[in-house]
Amino acid sequence: MRWITTFVYLALVVLDTWLWYCKIMDNDYIHKIGIIVGLVAVVSWTAYGITKNYLHVSAFFRGSSFFVYAYHGMPAALVIKYWMKLLSPVSEWMMLVSYFLIPFFIVGIGVGIYALSRKFFPALTALVTGGR
Repeated sequence: MRWITTFVYLALVVLDTWLWYCKIMDNDYIHKIGIIVGLVAVVSWTAYGITKNYLHVSAFFRGSSFFVYAYHGMPAALVIKYWMKLLSPVSEWMMLVSYFLIPFFIVGIGVGIYALSRKFFPALTALVTGGR
């Protein structure tokens, strides 16, 4: 499934970007399906890497994953909103680059917040993350 989902995800990214470029704003379903397919692709590739011993799971990232999952929605929406206003008018190239860079930015901030909260407030962090 990892090759199929990767190809479908990339096709959906191109389609979503093209619809945005054509100013067709009724593409919310395509965007959300792209997120789900991209998630399946990433999980498939990660599982493949772990089973082949190409990837090793860090205990720190294992612990921070739920925190990042729970935290990412609101900051991602705010960053995307202000990023688009800052770069208006946005080119299709910037839209495509943003599509990949903003999630890395949000995850990096989330991991940093998790690391700081785990260091300074370990009991609270354990409570908030359910001890995960």
